[in-house]
Amino acid sequence: MGLLNMFGIDSERIIAAGCTAVGTVEEVRDCWWLGRTGSHAAADGYMGRDRFPHLVYFSYCVEGTRYDGCRYVPAEGRFPEAGEELTVYYDPESPGHYAVRV
Repeated sequence: MGLLNMFGIDSERIIAAGCTAVGTVEEVRDCWWLGRTGSHAAADGYMGRDRFPHLVYFSYCVEGTRYDGCRYVPAEGRFPEAGEELTVYYDPESPGHYAVRV
């Protein structure tokens, strides 16, 4: 699980390969330190969960081997909930390299 995968760098090449696996969201974490500022909610000390970017942690299996991944989702994006399934695209030559559209 590297920064390239987490931020979706090289995703288009991996997606184009067409190899997919079903992933399961294990955890979703708020990146509260990157939250938006300047809103009334921020001034009151509460910004609401949807105002933060998130890190989505998930797992997927390829040929019986489990892999773990993480994907950064901007505050404007839709973030899944724990237990939700998502499609993971992986590099057939190196299944630990993945891409996810969240």
